Amino acid sequence: MSEYSSYKSDNALAQNIEVIAAFFSATHLREKFLSLIVTKIRDWTNCQCVGIRVVSNNGLMPYEAYVGFSYEFWTHENCLSFKEDQCACTRVITGTPDRLDLPTLTDSGSIWTNDLQGFGSTIPEECNNRYRWRCIESGFASLAVVPIRHNSKIIGLIHLADSQKDMLLKEDIHILESVAPAIGVVTSRFNTEEDLNQKKEYA
Repeated sequence: MSEYSSYKSDNALAQNIEVIAAFFSATHLREKFLSLIVTKIRDWTNCQCVGIRVVSNNGLMPYEAYVGFSYEFWTHENCLSFKEDQCACTRVITGTPDRLDLPTLTDSGSIWTNDLQGFGSTIPEECNNRYRWRCIESGFASLAVVPIRHNSKIIGLIHLADSQKDMLLKEDIHILESVAPAIGVVTSRFNTEEDLNQKKEYA
């Protein structure tokens, strides 16, 4: 990355963190906060589909907010379980990539490809059960799955997808990986507040 590109990336990172802080100040609801985030990411990346999954205590990782994905895709993928299902998304959550994932894996543990259909064609038939194939069957070409961490624990992920190739630049992924911890801090704070409110209700 050139010095100029690095400056642009750092500037975009600072601006996006400011936006996250502003969204947190603007709402007291986790779902509303994440809805604002996915809309912001879509507008910034020009990516067709953006969703945020949040890990629940029972092992499910539903979309807390999403934009662009069809209702059919959402109903099929919303109840994904990192305990029972095998796919790139579940392995990003558990931090246990498959050797098949390695061509798309970043140093920060994200999955990223601008040619998902081409990647899918390299998967041996005997390994088909390592993926759910819904993103490929839906015709997506660009794909990224970025972990959301808080205190070194992965609590969710950002899922981006587009039917066109080359929609996700390396700089975009770098910035997403850099702002994801800030999203994790805010999401965790909302989780704590919700837990406290529930305890008060049953006290």
